[in-house]
Amino acid sequence: AYRVSDYLTQSSASAAVEGREDGSSGSYRVDVDGECRAKMAEWFYQLVDFCRVDRDNVAVAVSYLDRFLG
Repeated sequence: AYRVSDYLTQSSASAAVEGREDGSSGSYRVDVDGECRAKMAEWFYQLVDFCRVDRDNVAVAVSYLDRFLG
């Protein structure tokens, strides 16, 4: 399974969230499974077709997706 962290709350020590009103720490991870990844890739293809750009861009986008979720 793929995992993604909340990079916005991890940007710097000075901006770290010590606690929130709901009791969470401000940092979390979300599982992204193969089915979700496939849906995102399909959406990428729909987007490049709509924008009429080269479909090779999907390979780059999925590479970034894998890099940041892996």
